[in-house]
Amino acid sequence: MSAIPEPTPAAEAGELPIADPPAPPSPAPVQPLADATAPTQRPPDENVQKLVIEVAALRETFEKRLAYDRAKEQAFDHLYSELEELKRNSAAEQLRPLFLDLVLLYDRVTSTAQALFEGKLFANEIFDSVHSIGEELVEILRRREVELISAPSKAFDASIQRVVGLEPVETEADGGRVKRVVRAGFRTGKRILREQEIIITKYAPKKSPE
Repeated sequence: MSAIPEPTPAAEAGELPIADPPAPPSPAPVQPLADATAPTQRPPDENVQKLVIEVAALRETFEKRLAYDRAKEQAFDHLYSELEELKRNSAAEQLRPLFLDLVLLYDRVTSTAQALFEGKLFANEIFDSVHSIGEELVEILRRREVELISAPSKAFDASIQRVVGLEPVETEADGGRVKRVVRAGFRTGKRILREQEIIITKYAPKKSPE
């Protein structure tokens, strides 16, 4: 037979047994306090992001345009330099025949002057030599499309002539006529290089004696 447990003093007195109190719950882990001085991180605003992207795009466009402008300016400078050089070479090539003609004319003038100095020319020969030099000059100009102005009549023509002197005449019908040419005029095509300088007549009736 099994042994019967002996009653406890509390049971003998008619009291109920008191259970042991439950163990207290384990404390929750303590979270560290946030640093009040640390900046609060916020998600970036979408508008700010768009603005940053647009500014970066504008900067890239500006830098590309600046580089393009520099390259274009350098290209134009180089082109202008080449054009100026070509223009100078072309002008020199075009003027070369004129320079050669003038050199030959210089030789002609100096030889004539030397002959005059040495007394080897007579009066009529001097006139012929000077006149021949003038004709040679006219021919040089003609080859460059520059020609002497030739008035079609003795009437004054203001479009090609310039009056530098007057000569009185007593007959009214003889007034306003070209008396003589002082300096020759020249033209190239329809453009007047120099007007023909002339002296014209002016009607001046003879005063009757008082």
